[in-house]
Amino acid sequence: VSHGSGDEFQYLYNQFNVTVQKLNVLIEEVYEQKYRVQLSELRQLQSQINPHFLYNSFFSMQAMVRLGDLGGIEKYTRFLGEYFQYVTRNGQTEVPLANEVHHAAVYTEIQNIRFRDRIETRIEEIPPAYADFSVPRLILQPLVENAFKYGLENKKAGGQLVIGFQADASGLRIIVEDNGESV
Repeated sequence: VSHGSGDEFQYLYNQFNVTVQKLNVLIEEVYEQKYRVQLSELRQLQSQINPHFLYNSFFSMQAMVRLGDLGGIEKYTRFLGEYFQYVTRNGQTEVPLANEVHHAAVYTEIQNIRFRDRIETRIEEIPPAYADFSVPRLILQPLVENAFKYGLENKKAGGQLVIGFQADASGLRIIVEDNGESV
């Protein structure tokens, strides 16, 4: 706000402008701090994924060895390698949605091997306009993991998991749905 004359109102206008500038700096600092806290929480969640999943992976491989399922072990370890390659990349905090969905697909393949014919998964095609859209890395896989853990883990047969996409004027909605009994 400006005032043309050099009277006491000019002083008030100047102080008001200084206050507005300071408020803008404080707002920016609070925004950056919230962003850093959210990023830190996301990284913490990402680091928690590895140990539990790693242990289950070794137990699954041990069971396949006991059964003599060498083809299954080969397929399983290929998916595990791809999975861990993706989760251990420390440099990228955001990735294209197509990469994140591919990672979720690899995760579902690992779980399908683990659960044997008890669960079917279907991943719909991403609307092409959103394939390169940047999303936080490892944002989708924990949702899929929860569907397996809380919705499908106790299904003896007929488990279904669907990852779908709905685009509309407001953006893209990603839907992770299962037919498990738990909520």
